[in-house]
Amino acid sequence: TPMFLGKSVFHDQSDDGGKPRAFVHITTEENKDTVERELCLRRCERLAWIRPIIENSDNDAVLVWKKEQQTLKGWKTRIYLFLEQEDFLLILEEKTKGHFMITAIYVDNPNQKRKHLKAYNQYNRLDKSS
Repeated sequence: TPMFLGKSVFHDQSDDGGKPRAFVHITTEENKDTVERELCLRRCERLAWIRPIIENSDNDAVLVWKKEQQTLKGWKTRIYLFLEQEDFLLILEEKTKGHFMITAIYVDNPNQKRKHLKAYNQYNRLDKSS
């Protein structure tokens, strides 16, 4: 089990077609036309990076920030781990006994990348002014 800030990172192990739901989610992406999930080779290529990014989040190459997000279950604190040079983003959610992995995605859209970098910079400005 990977550790982030001294707490375990766990994932959704419920069944999704014979595979854990988390695995299906991080290896596929939604086709906007068909609304079906399709295999994403860019995500698959980066599967082995998930644990090292989590466990080396203090490395300068990994941009880390928190963001409050409204979900179907109310407001949650999400933690973003972005390996910018490889356009790979992990999202974790803080839980009482650890962190839950929400997703791991390849950020191939330049606008999305700018949005994430802007959120990181805003978080750092707020963090430094505290």
